[in-house]
Amino acid sequence: MNTLTIDYDTVKVGDTAHDFALTAVEDGQTQSFADTSGVVVKVGDANHKQVATLATSVNDDGTLFASSGNLTGLSAGTYNVELWQTTEDGITIYPTVGYATITLVQSIQ
Repeated sequence: MNTLTIDYDTVKVGDTAHDFALTAVEDGQTQSFADTSGVVVKVGDANHKQVATLATSVNDDGTLFASSGNLTGLSAGTYNVELWQTTEDGITIYPTVGYATITLVQSIQ
């Protein structure tokens, strides 16, 4: 079973300088990434339609972080997130069941 955890998962609408910390776990083992080639973090709405992707980078310890920069134009609400990793063995999707989520909250207008 694959899981995906997002730390710092809430951001204000319009905040393009926020980073989400991503932890992908496969069968109880935290995954370490050397680079982001083959990694896509998809953001979907309540209807499971992809509305954005998150630009993703790797920390020195092999964990991933994703930028909120591509969330401009999205309204306040909760969005579903999946990490898709393509390797020579195929595609692995985190999480296996359900979704991780991020929440955009309204800014002062």
